[in-house]
Amino acid sequence: MANDLLTAWNADRAAGADSLLIADRWEVADALNERIHRQSIRPDAPTITVARRHKIGVGDTIITRHNDPTIPVWDTRTKKPIEDAPVRNGQRWQVIGVDPEHQRIAARRLGDDARAVFDGEYLREHVTHGFAVTAHSAQGVTAQTTHAVIADTATRNLLYVAMTRGRESNHVYLYQRTPG
Repeated sequence: MANDLLTAWNADRAAGADSLLIADRWEVADALNERIHRQSIRPDAPTITVARRHKIGVGDTIITRHNDPTIPVWDTRTKKPIEDAPVRNGQRWQVIGVDPEHQRIAARRLGDDARAVFDGEYLREHVTHGFAVTAHSAQGVTAQTTHAVIADTATRNLLYVAMTRGRESNHVYLYQRTPG
């Protein structure tokens, strides 16, 4: 299932779509994120370790996991801070710069291209990979397309969230969850 899911996700991305992977468990999301990171980022590229021991490099997609109106967010057109669109839980960003010496990253928010710099405690505790997220974390997230890997034992509520995050299409890949 993971190979089929990633093949479809990669095709969407190659076509320029903002595509999101959704998993029913954080262990599955972390495994997908790690696999994509290893395939996308050179092994010798500078990285920073963030929450849940995720390694982040330029080109990675990340997700913010906590509202923080104190982090400045900049409009790229006006070069001014955006007062009414702060960093929020569940926002996805593309990493555009990594500064390992000062333990900070620069990122572009998906959707509006706003820019922010994450560092310190916020980076260490509230930023993770954002290629794949759990269905619970996906609540409130929207992308052009979604690909969800879900166990056949999933609840209707979890499946509803997974199947309603994509504006253009939503796909599900069911797997059998066996005891043990």
